Amino acid sequence: GIGLMLSVVSYAYILRGAYQKALKNPISAEIKVPLKTVQYLNLTYNRDVTFKYGSKFEIVIDRNLADSLILNYKNDTLNLDVTKTDGVTIFTPNLPITRFIDNSEQDDKNKEVMTYGDVETYRTISIDSSFTSGNFVATFQKNGILNFTKCQLDKIDVKSKENLSVNIDRCRVKELNLNLEKFSSLAINHSQIQSKNVVLGDSCNLSLSGKETRTIFLK
Repeated sequence: GIGLMLSVVSYAYILRGAYQKALKNPISAEIKVPLKTVQYLNLTYNRDVTFKYGSKFEIVIDRNLADSLILNYKNDTLNLDVTKTDGVTIFTPNLPITRFIDNSEQDDKNKEVMTYGDVETYRTISIDSSFTSGNFVATFQKNGILNFTKCQLDKIDVKSKENLSVNIDRCRVKELNLNLEKFSSLAINHSQIQSKNVVLGDSCNLSLSGKETRTIFLK
């Protein structure tokens, strides 16, 4: 009986030790999937995507959704589909030239939902403050939000057919090239823009905040 009691107590301590060890070293809910470095990226998405600077080209994704990631390479182009995952983060040493393909292009049901003015249905592309140089060159079909926050870039070059909201917040940009055809908006908040070539088409809005932003941008 004494031996049995000691065994039970000992087993309880073993379980307690294993539990405390697991707390110190939890299994991450996310995994990193390595990607081959490419010059061009075709990204199909319908959820939020964040770009961050990293020494390796890789994507961070929910462990349980890793099998939903679809990717293939063609020469120097990566075709990446993240429509069946939650928001993802892409780490890259150099921002690839990207064509953003909103899932509403491929899904007729989403076309009815993704209409101008219904901002809540839009998906956000975020360029993180970890970028201190480099170029962001991209084309959008329609329907989206593009955020630059506290980053420093040599060039931002963006083209969009319609319904794109571009927000540049506390950034330093040497060259800004934007061609927003219609139903889009551009908001620049306390940012330094050295040179610009901005074309705003039909029913587009422009918002400037900060004395330095207005002085430089309106030259």
